Amino acid sequence: MAEEQQRFAVLGWLTWSVRSLPVALSTPGLVDKMFKISNRRHAKNTFITGAAGLTLAGAVACVLSLDDSPVGAQAAGAPVEMLSGDDIGRVLASFLPKGADLKVVGIQGTHDAKQGGERAAVQAPTARIVVDEGTGPGLVGIGFGHGDVTARNIGCPLQGGNPDEQCERTELPDGGVLVVSQGYERPSERQGPRMIQADMYTKEGRQVSVYTLNAAEEKSGTVTRSRTPLTAQQLKEIATSPKWDAVLAGLPASDAAKSAARPAGEPLAADIEKVVRGLLPAGVSVAETSGQDGFLEALLHDGKGDTHFQINVQRLGGRQSGGVYAELYDGAERTPDGTRVKVTEEPAEKGGKNAVEWTVDTVRADGLRVVVTVTNSTGPYQDANRSTPALTVDQLKRLALDKAWDGITGR
Repeated sequence: MAEEQQRFAVLGWLTWSVRSLPVALSTPGLVDKMFKISNRRHAKNTFITGAAGLTLAGAVACVLSLDDSPVGAQAAGAPVEMLSGDDIGRVLASFLPKGADLKVVGIQGTHDAKQGGERAAVQAPTARIVVDEGTGPGLVGIGFGHGDVTARNIGCPLQGGNPDEQCERTELPDGGVLVVSQGYERPSERQGPRMIQADMYTKEGRQVSVYTLNAAEEKSGTVTRSRTPLTAQQLKEIATSPKWDAVLAGLPASDAAKSAARPAGEPLAADIEKVVRGLLPAGVSVAETSGQDGFLEALLHDGKGDTHFQINVQRLGGRQSGGVYAELYDGAERTPDGTRVKVTEEPAEKGGKNAVEWTVDTVRADGLRVVVTVTNSTGPYQDANRSTPALTVDQLKRLALDKAWDGITGR
């Protein structure tokens, strides 16, 4: 154990954000407070450490011993022992290749943030270790958190939309979900360090995210070894290990996960897909889908090159006039029933070479908002594979304005 401790070169506390390749679709709602299009393509679930006030009192927790085994389990309601960054780092190190040189470059425990001279509870314990077993240094990191997410809203992005990425979603026996993804650390560049990440979500909305890079530093752009230190299978084992139970027990459950109910006015992705399939013009079919409450993305096929398609559906509350509405729908046309329709045709956001994006944004007088977007590529960061999308602007309008949306949004 002394030898292992000597290999731990702790360089200080870290503010760390976990980049997540899979779609950890955790942000409810169609639009943000400014009512801008949410465009939930490849949404990231981010944990950031800090001195956020998270009270662990009343949770079941234990102290992790130096040999990485959880000990000292306590009854609910008993005072909670602090789990240090060293504790979390040692447990993570127990999964790493034996005999490898390990250098801890960032750790934070459950109470490592200083607040008024005292150790304060933090929201996202983390650890990052550089591993070198003689083939070059590579990074392994882990983070813990919770969010407003339900199991049905956790999944993978469209596989056909980004051939550089692989993603696998598995439902766990205890009601949780495991998502494992592989791809470039910077998918927009399609080169540089490769990354594998495993995200385990409990049914209560708590999360373990563990990842590995064939680079010694995050976002460095420099490959330092041919392969990542750990495989996808090894990350699965780490993410689902019971050794993290003490850390997870100290995190509050997600409000969304406490209830299976979805926000009012947000139809299930499956219901959106059913309506979309029924409204597509002849000759256009759905090749692949992914989505969450209120949102669906798909690859549309017409034999001329697949088109990336997105649709947001939600019933908004409040007045649909003035303020942000006036700005968002400036220049929009109005239909006889008072629906506002705004059309934009522009280069694709996060698009590849020659990729264009057409959007029809509609909001009815009763607050029903339907936003449809298509590109002439298979997804973000992909080059155009055809001159125009598979659907015309007029076809997008007809789809967005169809009365079929009334039936699935509770009108």
